[in-house]
Amino acid sequence: MAEMAKYPGLDTRGRIYYIRRRIPEDVRKLIIANYRKWQKLTKPPSPLSPLWPLIVKDKARSDNPGPVETRIRREIIFSLKTETLQEAKSRYHHRSSELEDLFQSIRAAFAGFDRVADDHDLKRIAYRYFQDADLENDQASGQLLAYKNDSRDAWEIAVEDLASHQSSDPMVASNLIREAKRLLTGNQFAADEEKAKILSGYLRRADSLLLRRDIQRLESDFADLPLDDDLFRDRSVQSNALSLASRETGGAAQITIKQAYDLHKQDLISDETHPKTLLKINYVEQLIYHIFGPDTLIQSIDRMAARRYVDIVSKLPANWGKKKEFEGLAAPEVAQKAEAQNIAPCRPRTAKGNIDRLDTFFEWALREEITDKNPVKGLSRPFAKKAKKEPKRQSFTIEDLKLIFGSDYRNHARPYGVSKKEPLPRDVIPSAAHFWVPLISLFSGMRLSEACQLTLAEVHKIEGITCFEVLDFDNEALEDDLSEEDLKILRSKKSTAALRVIPVSEELKRLGILKHIEQIKQQGADRLFPDLTPDSNGYIASPVSRWFNRRLRDLGITSKRKVFHSLRHTFRDALRRAEVSRDVVVSIGGWSKKGFDDVYGDDPIVAIAQRHLSRIEYGDLDLSHLYARGTLEQEQDQ
Repeated sequence: MAEMAKYPGLDTRGRIYYIRRRIPEDVRKLIIANYRKWQKLTKPPSPLSPLWPLIVKDKARSDNPGPVETRIRREIIFSLKTETLQEAKSRYHHRSSELEDLFQSIRAAFAGFDRVADDHDLKRIAYRYFQDADLENDQASGQLLAYKNDSRDAWEIAVEDLASHQSSDPMVASNLIREAKRLLTGNQFAADEEKAKILSGYLRRADSLLLRRDIQRLESDFADLPLDDDLFRDRSVQSNALSLASRETGGAAQITIKQAYDLHKQDLISDETHPKTLLKINYVEQLIYHIFGPDTLIQSIDRMAARRYVDIVSKLPANWGKKKEFEGLAAPEVAQKAEAQNIAPCRPRTAKGNIDRLDTFFEWALREEITDKNPVKGLSRPFAKKAKKEPKRQSFTIEDLKLIFGSDYRNHARPYGVSKKEPLPRDVIPSAAHFWVPLISLFSGMRLSEACQLTLAEVHKIEGITCFEVLDFDNEALEDDLSEEDLKILRSKKSTAALRVIPVSEELKRLGILKHIEQIKQQGADRLFPDLTPDSNGYIASPVSRWFNRRLRDLGITSKRKVFHSLRHTFRDALRRAEVSRDVVVSIGGWSKKGFDDVYGDDPIVAIAQRHLSRIEYGDLDLSHLYARGTLEQEQDQ
């Protein structure tokens, strides 16, 4: 124990060592005096959000009565996750340093909360927004390419969104302003109107560039992704921290790959960085340290070393870090063992993504003038395969719809693992997303992911009419209404054009959608389909997508041009047949925002849209066998 006295705050609980550190009094007073601001600073997905349970006794983030002082802890306790004193001592200084950094980050967050951003700050925010989203899009497109139907749907959506995003529509501008304000406050700047307007212009440029690059990725052409906007290749926009480090350490040749990557991460990571993106960035960091060594000088990495990285990464099995047979092994050892035992490597697309991220790192270091070469350039090209462009999706015919929503639909539209032997009684309102999501898409044109992620905050009355209002995840209504658990289920990125209002059709009411919503409210859930949870890739819509594809195959609808997204095409065809005005078509479909300048104003656009929607029909398709009992007569809004 005498030896532990040299390490203040080091102690044990049972057999596990931990470090105890008193929260500095100035930090504690800052939080107590500015508790509301502290709540906002630590709201997920802020990087400060993990500090909440460490500093505040109330982990539920509720506004309990009583003095704030009693809720703020006086000390932080961190487990060192080891039973060995020697290992605890080696981790002690690193953990102590981390704690000091945390306290300093709190001070900095409060100090900068009301600062007004200058143009350089605005460009850096836009640059980080672009880099974060581009990295995530790269990974997502690689995953989608493994599923051709999903990939094609994503390509069509991106093309639609790019066309609508480039319009001069006032609603798009309004959504961009809102996003700009969110980014400003998320980066601890004041949400100044003029600065938000300038930033929104940069974000529009970022979104357009992201969509163009995403389209090319989904076409499996990674050779020359366009970067045709000077704002996102301007070295002056990026941090000059590496240049400063270079001068302080005597030149580029003295910078280790760890020093360089640490500073690269500062440019990649912001308050808005998605947790999944952080995992990808940190995984590549792990690979770099395993393969090159953290203390290796960046200038010493040559083409041969880069090829070794590529060779190792291409042999690593999927999720190798979670498998017991590789426990305690570094990446080179894992690759060697996997090859010797004929264990299948990860998909070429996954390997390519990890090579491309190293390429991005060296390109960044090259721009920062801390290296004079990029030894990785071009090494990922063998992993990219050209994919033929598939023909445009087909709409479903009326005969297709009769099969899909036939007499067995109510019984079969249930999650995997639920018995289909016992028919669902007619007086029971179906709760499964499998039942509702295809019907919602057919009568609203909503995309699969949009329908699966619907929340109660997105179903309400506008101008006295019950509507779906497709909101961005960060909309204040969602932030206020969602539980902490549901806040973890992040909405996939949509363009501002996708945010829209759609009146709930009378047919959906006859099917019982309002009764389902009422049941969800009584359960205390926040989402319309609370049983849907993200899969291993974070996609909440996967169970419904797989079930719908199986249903099509079982019914003999085998055309590759007919998938879930075909419901959206079918809906648009129905709007054309009903001669619905173009303004209403593009507004409710999310292809544009013309006509929806302000859905909360005096403009009766929602009522007009409802009248137009009531005219659409699908031939002699009869869904009365699916109607909820008691809704055979048209339900009126109360």
